[in-house]
Amino acid sequence: MEIFPSLPQDIARLILECSAEQDRNSALTLAYLSRQVRSWIDQIIYRSVVIEHPRQAEAFCWTLGQRHKSFFQTHVYTICFAYGITLRHTVKILSVCDRLSSLACWIEPASRLLPTTTVEATVTRVQPHLFTMLSVANIVSSFEYAPRRLSCTLHHLQCTTDPDFSAPLLENVTHLDLYRESQFFYDWSWKGFCEMQNLMYLSFDLSIAASLDVITYVLAFVPASLRVCLVLFHRGDSMFGSIDDFFETDERMQAMVVGDVDRRLVIGSGEALKRYSRYKHMVLERTYKDVLKDWSHSLGEEDMWTVAQEIIFRRWQR
Repeated sequence: MEIFPSLPQDIARLILECSAEQDRNSALTLAYLSRQVRSWIDQIIYRSVVIEHPRQAEAFCWTLGQRHKSFFQTHVYTICFAYGITLRHTVKILSVCDRLSSLACWIEPASRLLPTTTVEATVTRVQPHLFTMLSVANIVSSFEYAPRRLSCTLHHLQCTTDPDFSAPLLENVTHLDLYRESQFFYDWSWKGFCEMQNLMYLSFDLSIAASLDVITYVLAFVPASLRVCLVLFHRGDSMFGSIDDFFETDERMQAMVVGDVDRRLVIGSGEALKRYSRYKHMVLERTYKDVLKDWSHSLGEEDMWTVAQEIIFRRWQR
């Protein structure tokens, strides 16, 4: 079937691919035009996989059984697991898609982790969900290619209370997001962290009720290669009415916002700041939807890291 009979095939392909790039729904529709068109569009559809709901997880797991593993190894570059996926689905997907450039895995077990020395048979009997978490840990630790971008609760992904930053999974990482882990930072030994030679971008979230000492504590361990350390603040259990109030009244926070504490440090907010906030142009605003987009698109597109670098540049120009 010729879609544009009057056009050369390479021009027709370019038109269809551009349309698919602009809108995912269009991409899914175009894939049904013909086998040839599907071979073009599938590369775009499967380049980035985002799973937020159980039905999406079920559908993608079904798709895994319809094609050879090599197809997904070749075409799937980015995976973002939000909250609508079970550990068992995660195991199935990552066992096939094991050549990722970017992985965001925000799942976590339902209860406290047991030590990694626990015999798997015992774990299965006592905490069935943990056996699956161990399976996830085993799979990601044996990836053929370590991802360049990683967002996860690392101590869950490694099934340990003290993450090992020298693990093979992290050897190629340039962008690392430590998701919901700041309350454990003082308990870690940070083994191998300062030796992560490829790490250029680090981010973590922090409640405005937490001590700001956590930030300077982490900065003491970062490798020399680091360009940006992004801290995204959320309200948590704070008594402050808003993040705006926190920024306007805490002098130490203000020093961090303007770059006086560390030039690599960029402060972010998990909610939009008020229009009249004097720090609005120096604070990176990122809602959940923004962060989801950051971790679900392809490398090279604008994301929170490029915005953070722009903030650093603007501060330098002051």
